[in-house]
Amino acid sequence: MGKQVIINLAETIVGDGGVTGKVKSSVLDAGLESQSSGGNIFKKAKVELVQTNTVFKYDLLAPPRPFDRSKNGFWFGLGIDTLMEIRRNCLDADQIYLCAHGSATDRNQVFYDKGMGQIAVLASVVELADFVSMILDPNHAQPYELILIICFAARSGNPDRLHTRDFLSNANSLKSSLAYKLFKRMDDDRIKVRMSARLGEVRVSVARIGDSEKWANQVLTQTEAGVLAGLRMAEIGHEEMELKKGLSEKDQTDLRNRLREPANKAERDWLACIRECQELVRTQKAEEPDPNTGMLVYYKNQNDLVINFQGEIIYRGAML
Repeated sequence: MGKQVIINLAETIVGDGGVTGKVKSSVLDAGLESQSSGGNIFKKAKVELVQTNTVFKYDLLAPPRPFDRSKNGFWFGLGIDTLMEIRRNCLDADQIYLCAHGSATDRNQVFYDKGMGQIAVLASVVELADFVSMILDPNHAQPYELILIICFAARSGNPDRLHTRDFLSNANSLKSSLAYKLFKRMDDDRIKVRMSARLGEVRVSVARIGDSEKWANQVLTQTEAGVLAGLRMAEIGHEEMELKKGLSEKDQTDLRNRLREPANKAERDWLACIRECQELVRTQKAEEPDPNTGMLVYYKNQNDLVINFQGEIIYRGAML
């Protein structure tokens, strides 16, 4: 039987709802196993699905918990009892899922959903590391298995570059990511951890498990092409704002109607942006059923830092 701890720093929604509720469902789906019982020469065995995972989910931003960014530490108000309970459950957990929102273009902060689509800063990477250091024990015998459910956590400081194996083998690419900064702090605090993070958006979708006939909710990653499409769409949004600058709502409507036959370069550029966006939306939503897609794993082997990309070691050596 496995034990998982899910730490929800992504949203105020609790329980089985929201993004982190889907993470919980993916963990529970992965723990379902077929077991047969009661069979003999006269009676066919009964086959049933049995849950083998025990999940502890902590919704740390759920009201009415105090949450005040002006305080020193976003965990202010959680109380020592809650922090110690999380620490105790992490001691014998098989996996710890740390959930927050990330940005493709921000390597130094994580975010949370306040509700109604409002995204706000949760913490700097230093503050996040402070919190993780409080709930993980440096005297823990074996490395903790820490899974970051944070979009773009492994992405470098050059987010619009194609993140191939060769690009990621560069030390500057590796050490500029939010994930590496968090891992380095764990190492500085002598906390043993095997940590995984993703290059793109992290989603929970129904997918086939391996080569089996079993389908379940799984944590998947956006393709690299999808990440780049999303970044380009953001650029197009800015370009479109420039094209529409100074136009009244009526003028904008008239312009959209005229785009069937654009009359000048600005109108042709806008039409090209719209068509590019339509194609990019399809690309951006692409995701890979292979759970290794876009995943980097960080761990220590004796004194060496080891970084694995999609199942292949791309760095082994001193801390960067």
